[in-house]
Amino acid sequence: MRHDFMVVLDTNSKALAVDCSTQYDSSGDRDSYHFLLSLNGVLEHALLIKGKLLPDGKPVRGSGVAQERDIKSSEIRRRVKHEMDFWLKGMYRKKVDLGRPKQAP
Repeated sequence: MRHDFMVVLDTNSKALAVDCSTQYDSSGDRDSYHFLLSLNGVLEHALLIKGKLLPDGKPVRGSGVAQERDIKSSEIRRRVKHEMDFWLKGMYRKKVDLGRPKQAP
């Protein structure tokens, strides 16, 4: 799973919206969810892009199919809440050990 967070700017570098995306890879397929939110945090668009992966994990060029998703559906609301919890509350993140380096045996 991969998470991305981008701020959408206009030509004058003024912030217009926020794009949060999550990418899932599994058994030759890739699903990417993109959520466009207003600066007030209101979900405006939800997009699912489904594509195929080569055995080495790289995407198959031209295999992606984009689908607009219903922003009022329970599935999309759940996924957006998960993204907001990840980015704003730090939930669901992997624990990183920042302690001492391990000694060689």
